[in-house]
Amino acid sequence: MSDRTECETAAGEGRQPTEARTNGNFTALMLAANEGKTGVMKLLLEKGANIDASYDGITVLSLAEKNDNPRLRKLLRAHGAH
Repeated sequence: MSDRTECETAAGEGRQPTEARTNGNFTALMLAANEGKTGVMKLLLEKGANIDASYDGITVLSLAEKNDNPRLRKLLRAHGAH
């Protein structure tokens, strides 16, 4: 769920896009960080997404760093990621 509209729709329907995981065990926040989708990340963080979500040593922040996206890193650090 890495499209902002899809996340908003899911939240409006009472689904929890912040908790779902892909078959690869990534959260929506991890996918958004990997794809550089700042708007989706902001929405997920507003809805309570786990900033510390990880899988096999891969974190939300490490995905943002891998993609060399300073806006994402700044957003994540502002929400307490380290």
